[in-house]
Amino acid sequence: MTPIICWTVTEGAAGMESQARGVAEAVLQRLPGRLEAHHIRLAWPWRHLPARLAPRSLERVVAGPGLTAPWPDLVVSCGRQGAVAAAAIRLASRQRGGVPSVAVHIQDPKLPLDRFDLVVAPAHDRLRGANVLTTQTAVHHLTRDRLDQAAGQAPAAVLALPRPLVAVLLGGPNRYYRFDHKAADGLAAQLAALAESGAGLVITPSRRTPADAVRRLRRQLPAHGVHLWDGTPPNPYAAILGQADAVMVTCDSVSMISEATASGRPVWLLDLPRRRSDHRFRAFHQAIIASGMVHRWQGRLETWTYAPPDETGRVADAVADRLRQRSQPAAIAQATGDG
Repeated sequence: MTPIICWTVTEGAAGMESQARGVAEAVLQRLPGRLEAHHIRLAWPWRHLPARLAPRSLERVVAGPGLTAPWPDLVVSCGRQGAVAAAAIRLASRQRGGVPSVAVHIQDPKLPLDRFDLVVAPAHDRLRGANVLTTQTAVHHLTRDRLDQAAGQAPAAVLALPRPLVAVLLGGPNRYYRFDHKAADGLAAQLAALAESGAGLVITPSRRTPADAVRRLRRQLPAHGVHLWDGTPPNPYAAILGQADAVMVTCDSVSMISEATASGRPVWLLDLPRRRSDHRFRAFHQAIIASGMVHRWQGRLETWTYAPPDETGRVADAVADRLRQRSQPAAIAQATGDG
């Protein structure tokens, strides 16, 4: 099979990029090819309006010079703006002849499903359709093998911490959860108690973690046995997960919780104050806890084992199959219809 060209198309947010890149890289482990990452921004007013109202023409919806032919064999998108752009790329590739692009969108695209070849949606999104592949966790780019490789790059300050070593992944506020000073103080008290019990803590904030929350944690946590990443590159996220004996993660991010389960280590869910209820978060938390991989933090470390899920690999298998079918003359003849 001729090497494929794969594009990821996202708004550039870390969680979206991780999901799109994870699927794209896994596909390229199965089929030869190369990857191009594109961060896009829809033109005004489409970036402010529901995706279903955007024109289908790529030239009309993408701000700036945009994306141009030759079109990729595979486009993997994530996020609302990425969905609009990916559907437009797929349509443009069909209109101009040749072999059409295979478009794979991650999460609910808020567009008609037939504008994509495959839609990958976690079960808690409640999205169903003939071309919908449902996953237990969010897809991402981490595997246990990658974490083991990254573990050797952990900073010396992390390697010097006491064992058991607990990785603490911090998210940030969103529409459903608060991460204000009271939430930060509550987390600091829980983490300080764990550190005083003898565990080593390595804490990594995300881009969404409020600076005030990080300052409050730094002031309130003991100096011994705790390392709080200060944001200086390189990001030790994968190395920390690779070294950890257990993982604690705030409840506001499906992506971070899913990535934590790639470790195969006990994962503890840290609750944040709720801003408002959301059935998707509630359904995800209930399902991931019921799976046995994740427990809510109750103040005491315990140990359990499980096989890390490989939802990204399962999705990549399905995408690779579609690309192989696309290379067959009969499949090409059928796919070139606008459908």
